Amino acid sequence: GLTAKAWDNAEDLMEAVAKALSLSVTEGLTAFQTVKEYLESLSSSHPTIVLLIDDAHLLADELLQALYAMRAPLHLILLGEPSLELRLFSPQLSAMI
Repeated sequence: GLTAKAWDNAEDLMEAVAKALSLSVTEGLTAFQTVKEYLESLSSSHPTIVLLIDDAHLLADELLQALYAMRAPLHLILLGEPSLELRLFSPQLSAMI
């Protein structure tokens, strides 16, 4: 699990996800691509990976969108203030859910 902090961009967040999954970022790929390829390689052989993020209300919309882009087999559990739920159902973000 991760605790949300002031990640500057989606790539920084994906580097933290890669580290949490004990992955080394593949040379020539971004952390996002490395994580996505890893998850895709597991989709047929492993049931589910759960990523828990505490203080998720601190995440910028860009970061929430990057996490959603990972999708299956990654299941997200976002813990945060009630304002997080309002943001997730806002017109800007609800289109991706």
